[in-house]
Amino acid sequence: MNDAVKMNVAAEQLRAVIDTAVDGVILFDAAGTTLMFNAACVRLFGYTAKELAGRAIKTLVPNMLTGHLDRKTYPTRGHRKDGSTFPVELSLGQASRPGESVFVSVIRDISERQELEAAFLDAIGREQRRLGSDLHDSLGQDLTGLSLLLSALARSARDGERLGVSDLEQAEEVVRRALQSCRNIAHGLSSVTESQGGLISGLRDLVARLRTASGPSLDFEAIETAPLSLSPAACDHLFRIAQEALANALRHAHANSIAVKLDVEPGSVRLKIRDDGDGLPSTELSASGLGLRTMRYRASLLGAKFQITGLDHAGTCIVCECPQAA
Repeated sequence: MNDAVKMNVAAEQLRAVIDTAVDGVILFDAAGTTLMFNAACVRLFGYTAKELAGRAIKTLVPNMLTGHLDRKTYPTRGHRKDGSTFPVELSLGQASRPGESVFVSVIRDISERQELEAAFLDAIGREQRRLGSDLHDSLGQDLTGLSLLLSALARSARDGERLGVSDLEQAEEVVRRALQSCRNIAHGLSSVTESQGGLISGLRDLVARLRTASGPSLDFEAIETAPLSLSPAACDHLFRIAQEALANALRHAHANSIAVKLDVEPGSVRLKIRDDGDGLPSTELSASGLGLRTMRYRASLLGAKFQITGLDHAGTCIVCECPQAA
């Protein structure tokens, strides 16, 4: 095989690799004319391959900063054929071809990432508001009552009055309520801390809290063939995945029974939530709602395998398998 043939083979292999990339890859000259592009660019920008060939890069990414090659990546916006725009993360490099300088840009669509980040920020805001309300309405009220009661007892003592047992018992009851409020607030912040019994206990309590007389049967099973050694953050992500999956099943599945199972093995922890309800349409299994995407996003943070499938007879099965080293 001569050198020219080898170069052609290498070029074809490189092209095949680039075409399988999820991110858009564009090669353009100093004048900003598109010379080459991969298949992802067709999907990202909505143009046909014929329309992209020779198109000015500025029509795709108007804020392309060809003078900032020292920047690894920077955010900007892509412009589609239909006039809509979308957030992208762009990297830019310079290469050379015989007789000319060319630029190579990798364009990553970050729409979903920004939407998930916004959803998490919104969830954090809701949790902060809930925490503030809990502190004010429960713990704050208990402590205010205790302060007033102790002040009254102190005045009575200063006046030489004898303190009654009932007064002290009342103060003790207020303290007990305040302690319970603290436990409830801490439990709401994280149900899977070691002080709360860890992931298994948290899942068991979650299922017990959601179980009602009029709702579907809810069962939890844990099989421990090895110690659970996940980090607290990983346990919290698994717990939130189970929480979201159960909420979806209870709201939408119209199921008669829902089963939650946790298998703890030496190399992995496998969470399965299965229901016998209506099931999800195939279009929703592959895409759609923010809840499903949030679960997938949490699983990706763990390096976990996440799968959601419709069952043949009816119902849905969600599986998240997380490596123990996560």
